[in-house]
Amino acid sequence: TDSNNNKTYTCKGEIYDQFCPEKEEFESAAVTVEVIPAEPLQQPSDGFAYQGDKHEFTCLFPDAGDGELYNVWWMFENQRILNNGDYYEEGKRIIHGEIMTSNYTSDHKMDVIESRYKIHSVDSHAKGEYKCGISWRNGVVIRSHPARLVIREISQPPLVTNVVSGSNAVLNCSASGDKPASITFYKSGEAGGNSTKISGEKQSDNSAQNPEYVITEGEVTVMADDSSQGYYYCNATWGNRSLTSEPVYLNVFRTYGGGNDTWGVLGSVVRVECMSDAELKTDHNGTSYLDENDDVVFAGAAVQWFYKGPSDGNIIPIDDNINHYIESSWIGFDGFRRSDMIIGPIEQNYDDYEFQCSLNYDNVDDKKHNFFGGIISSTPTKLKISKIQSFTTSKDELIVGEKFELTCMALGEIMPVFNISNDGRFLDTSRYKIMNETTEHANKIVHTTKYEIRSKVATVIQGGQDFYCSVDFGSSTPKLTKKVKITTNYDCKRANITVLGKQPDGQQITYEDNNGNRTAKVQCPADTDEIRYYVHESTNAKNESVCTKETGFYDPPYLGTCLEAHAFTNGGFEQIWSMGAAGGKYCTDDITGQYSKNDMTKALTTQNSLCGPYPHVPCLKNSKCTLNTTNTGCRWDDSRKKLHVFYQVDFNDPVWSIQKRKELTIPQPGTKIRFWDCPVSLQSPKKRTISKRGRLLERMVADQDSDMVVLEDEGRSYSALGIGIAGFVAAAILVGAFLYKRRYSRETPDMVVGRVEFEMTDRSLVVTNHCSS
Repeated sequence: TDSNNNKTYTCKGEIYDQFCPEKEEFESAAVTVEVIPAEPLQQPSDGFAYQGDKHEFTCLFPDAGDGELYNVWWMFENQRILNNGDYYEEGKRIIHGEIMTSNYTSDHKMDVIESRYKIHSVDSHAKGEYKCGISWRNGVVIRSHPARLVIREISQPPLVTNVVSGSNAVLNCSASGDKPASITFYKSGEAGGNSTKISGEKQSDNSAQNPEYVITEGEVTVMADDSSQGYYYCNATWGNRSLTSEPVYLNVFRTYGGGNDTWGVLGSVVRVECMSDAELKTDHNGTSYLDENDDVVFAGAAVQWFYKGPSDGNIIPIDDNINHYIESSWIGFDGFRRSDMIIGPIEQNYDDYEFQCSLNYDNVDDKKHNFFGGIISSTPTKLKISKIQSFTTSKDELIVGEKFELTCMALGEIMPVFNISNDGRFLDTSRYKIMNETTEHANKIVHTTKYEIRSKVATVIQGGQDFYCSVDFGSSTPKLTKKVKITTNYDCKRANITVLGKQPDGQQITYEDNNGNRTAKVQCPADTDEIRYYVHESTNAKNESVCTKETGFYDPPYLGTCLEAHAFTNGGFEQIWSMGAAGGKYCTDDITGQYSKNDMTKALTTQNSLCGPYPHVPCLKNSKCTLNTTNTGCRWDDSRKKLHVFYQVDFNDPVWSIQKRKELTIPQPGTKIRFWDCPVSLQSPKKRTISKRGRLLERMVADQDSDMVVLEDEGRSYSALGIGIAGFVAAAILVGAFLYKRRYSRETPDMVVGRVEFEMTDRSLVVTNHCSS
């Protein structure tokens, strides 16, 4: 029978012989022959494996050799794998594996041969097609279909990178597998610290073009600076499984030095250094990057120098404005490029100039060596000129004998030698003495020397004295010098001054000092209620005298003496009337009527607005005095026919000048103290009927300019005569007033201060004022 390629066989027989003459038939038991295909019972399966993992293929074969010997083999990319499981190419093992074969009977009572191929560590070399096969001596051969192994791996990790600081470096990472991967980049943490994920990565894959073998490519850009230098790696992730590349070094090219001050002395030269990376590195230990010929790789660069002054906004390419010489660049065994510049001779205006070099790496983006070039500048180096920073004095003016301090401050790396002098070499010890000298060095940069000096002589007449501070920073450098001018003035405290004339007891000299000048002043004794003091001055003697520090003597040479001034407590005035032409007597006890002494005294001492002194005396009018009735009245000189009318006022407050006494006491010039035809009621005055004699008295008219009173005759004028007499009288009054002032201001204060005489003649009446001055 035939069923599913399986065949069943039976046999039939007939028997008959002498013992069994009848023919009998019989049938054997059925024998089934199973027909199987010439192929494995189990084909090896396609699969994937992660880089570094193990992977195993399995083949199952039917035992078609009926117990005969068989041979099992495995192939990779149609090439035989050694029986020990290893695979070699060009003499180099690229797959380390193991072949394991065994026999067993299946559940279907079939003898089965099982062969497994195990790869111990998968890498990129293991990806490809694998086959298994078996053969027997009877010539039966069974071969499997190919099985593809895809490796999930980082097929292209990041490369060692060198990049110029400030430029961009691009890190690449590729992963391959049966599916797209997610690629991320990290910077390794330092000293075991956590890694830092680099953001901004980009990736793409070819899954649309080749879904069976997908390549994912990722890249990230790193902006290089000092913090960028270090190790980087990438991760490729499929699902919850990730692979990590070996870390590679990113070396940042930079410049070294700069940022510090370099010192130079005026007129000398100084070298400014520019050191930069030139050799490509592979790790933090500075291992050289070698090319395919094992040669060290250097990055070429063009060097340019720049400068910037304190007032410049931007850096300026070095030019002839700066004395300089640029040395040729050279690369040392340490892998650094040196491109120095010499500045000099140094000029004063170079102070605080900044110098920096710029390197343009010409092999920009050298992909062959994974170098990313660019332009980098050094940190500016500031040129500091060793100099005298300051030379100051505590006093630019002083008094002879005083001390002053000179402070000389210098800046520089080298400790200088200081010298103080008057002429650049020596100090004039006949004029000055150094009392103390100290030197300090702060921060090894600031050097200060202080001199305490005492002056011996005045230099003001010559316009002061120059002092020089000289600083020497050593051999091959010029000596630096600064100067200050100090003026030594005379000491007015040593100058003498005396009082011209005899001094009263208690007179003193006081002194006021002002910035070296001295003022001497007279201090009179303290005033009392009766006596006041004043200073008598002349051309050579004044109330005060000043000694200037520029001359050292007083001008004027003397001080005035103090004189006494006595207070006036009263003042008096007297009018004299020449009454010869009027006839009769006045102010006597032997007559009666208004011209009697009694009535005239009443008229002169009673307060009213018509008669007596009250209407005319200034201090009575403003209540600054009172009328002394005892010393107010009249007197008749019969022999001369003259009437004396007088009054005295007592001041409410003491008066200290003759002028003030006159202002309070004496009436206006030409004023007549009236004593005739006075009112009956003196408290409420009303004019009486004017008498004949009264009309004569009232006809007197006062001339204010000449202080004369003129009785005008009808039809005639005697003004010329009056003016002449008045001129004579005025001269006499001036002389008398001067003598009076000298006398009564010091001896007798209670004297009459004014007198007026009226002379009655046939033609005129002349009033003479003895105190008109």
